[in-house]
Amino acid sequence: EVGVSVGILGQANGSCSLKMRGTEVLVGVRAEISEPDPSSPSCGRVEVSVECCPSASPEFEGRGALDLNRELAL
Repeated sequence: EVGVSVGILGQANGSCSLKMRGTEVLVGVRAEISEPDPSSPSCGRVEVSVECCPSASPEFEGRGALDLNRELAL
């Protein structure tokens, strides 16, 4: 069975939850538009970050998810 819910996080600009075969993935997206850097007025910037919740797996406890978060954000 597959379940999808959208718009579930009030503090995010977009969010969804996917449940499939005993696994749940929760995704939240936040966006901010700002002025470009004066030294590069025609260039934009996108920043990506990932956070793996410690409740997802015991290996994410403490600082266990830092390497995975960095790798996924590249």
